[in-house]
Amino acid sequence: MNQIINKVYFNYLIYLFFVLLAYFIVRAYGFTMLDDGWRHLGMALYPNEVESWQRVFPHSLYTNFDPWFMWHKLLAFIGTFVEKEDIPIIINTFMYSAISFWYYLIFKKFSKLKFIYILILAAFLPLLALRYFFLRPDLLSGLFLLYLILIKNRFLIFFISLVYAPFYYVFWFYLGFMGYVKLVLKDYKSTLLLFIIGVITLSFYFIYDFDGYIHIIQNVLNNDILLEGHTVSESKPFMIPISIKNYFGTNPILLFLMLFSLLIYYGLKPKNELLIYFLLLSPLFFIQYRFFNLLQPLIYSYLIILFHQIYKYIEINGINVFLKDIQVFLKEKSYFGNINKTTFKIFTVIGLLIYFLVSHVGNLTLYDVINKIYIDNHFLKEKQFQNKRILISNMGRTMYMGIFLNPTAQYIPNCSLGWVDYDKKSKDTYFKLLRNKKTLTNQELFDFIKVNNVDYFILDTMHNTNFTLSSKELKNNGLILEKIISTKLIFKRP
Repeated sequence: MNQIINKVYFNYLIYLFFVLLAYFIVRAYGFTMLDDGWRHLGMALYPNEVESWQRVFPHSLYTNFDPWFMWHKLLAFIGTFVEKEDIPIIINTFMYSAISFWYYLIFKKFSKLKFIYILILAAFLPLLALRYFFLRPDLLSGLFLLYLILIKNRFLIFFISLVYAPFYYVFWFYLGFMGYVKLVLKDYKSTLLLFIIGVITLSFYFIYDFDGYIHIIQNVLNNDILLEGHTVSESKPFMIPISIKNYFGTNPILLFLMLFSLLIYYGLKPKNELLIYFLLLSPLFFIQYRFFNLLQPLIYSYLIILFHQIYKYIEINGINVFLKDIQVFLKEKSYFGNINKTTFKIFTVIGLLIYFLVSHVGNLTLYDVINKIYIDNHFLKEKQFQNKRILISNMGRTMYMGIFLNPTAQYIPNCSLGWVDYDKKSKDTYFKLLRNKKTLTNQELFDFIKVNNVDYFILDTMHNTNFTLSSKELKNNGLILEKIISTKLIFKRP
């Protein structure tokens, strides 16, 4: 059996199994996406209506340059063969199967787990990586980092990097960080390859739109300044107080984390290759939730292998009297008596399957909720909202879905908190509105609506709980309650 498992063709069969499994799991989730995917799908399918991010997102950091144009071309290309509802299913099937196959390879290489355990874990652990199914191009960055941990063949490194880089405009960060890791590991040839890919891809973007690309990168590098101490969920640091990040800045904190991880690496001198990558990539875990989510498979795989090693050590040697006493206690008090190894393994497999099933059901429940929100937001497709400027009181799914449901409109807020070109007063009002601050007065809100020349104002009462708007105030400020959809109050400016 081991000889068969180690054959290359067997890996192809395993991957085919993961693809089929992924398709059925993803198909169960359906067309619905959590957030960002809606705007990417909208741009891909309706480029003539959206025109540019600058048009659809007024006051944003975006110009006419589309930083994700390669991703959108890919989605549009897939859309020429399938219905638009199937585009996310195809992309997510690829994402799910790619993560499954990565888990399979990582456990096969670094663990001593039985094949059945490897297969079960690899098949269902992607259920825990829900953020990989957002239809976002940055998810390719996660796969890029994960697979470069495994791949040693330099031709494959070159090929995968060359395919990945044009699809995400901040590719240089991921190539650079992985190049730094390879440099620490004295893999100089791989570092050079990544540098060459970076130069090639930069040239590609410069030729495509030099001014647009430089502008977007300037805004990315000035992110801390643009955010003004505020944050969106994915830019928050993990386990580091946001106040620390705001005080020192993202780049100094990242540099400190890199130096700290290097100190641990050179101090411990670990022999385990997976632990080495875990340590050297750990600064990304902590600097932003975005990277923590992308590298969750690495975290899960390392912890599972670590716990399995601990289990085997205890099984063979015991660890101390305390653990032996616990073992004796469990045997004496267990309703099942002295459970043998075979029975224990059966219960372990059943336990894993139940855990993954619960996770899957939880995902389905979440997607059902989002599907309801999607149906509620279908009012945006109505003719009266076409080519209008719409202010939404929170940066939630309505804004993202709006780009897909009604790509002719303009939407405020934009998809990135703080990345706006407002005067100081308007920017303060913008932050108060999105953060549901009690200090936001009704008059500030009305002034903000007028300054932005808004046609419709959508107030989400689930998010904004501090408003008390009288009919007299609304009338004096030219607002009419047009309709109520679920928790949303929709006001019109004649």
